[in-house]
Formats: sequence, structure tokens, C-alpha cells
Amino acid sequence: MTSIVNKTPLSYRALQAMGSSVPSAYLSSFERLTGSPGDWFDDIVGTHLIDAKSLRADDFEAFYRNRTTRLLELVDREMGKVAVREGADDAHAG
Repeated sequence: MTSIVNKTPLSYRALQAMGSSVPSAYLSSFERLTGSPGDWFDDIVGTHLIDAKSLRADDFEAFYRNRTTRLLELVDREMGKVAVREGADDAHAG
């Protein structure tokens, strides 16, 4: 997926832990490797406007919808006006 909605800065260590696993698997692996509790990690990904529940459920559709909404709200707030939403709901479908 090349959408900005699916991008967030990650450390090299996090990328290595992820590999090609589904989110629920790499989250568990990352927590084990770092000794970090799940709620701490959920708070961290939340700072990137990511819903940890959708990651843990491997629910990409919910992740995409939620993050799209949150990013657009951020853009709206910073621009002081409503951002264009044309194609925002179906941009991930192709």
C-alpha cells in the first residue's frame, strides 16, 4: 500500500521485529523482545494516530478507516478548514 495512511516512522529495531508478519504477531514479538507491556505499546502507536485494537485484530479495513479519519481531522485542524475527502473512503480498495 502506498497511501500515506499506511505510513508511520519506525525504528530499525521495530522493522526487524515486524518482518512480514501480521500485526498481531509482530506486536506480540516486539513486546516479548523489548519487555514492554501491551498497554504501553498501544499508547505509543496511538501517538501515531493508529488504533492498536485494529492492529491486534489484524483488521486492516478498520485500521485504514480509523487512521484516514484521524489524519483528515488533524489536517482540518491545522489548515483551519475542511480538507478534500474525495476518494478517502475507497483509496485503499485498488
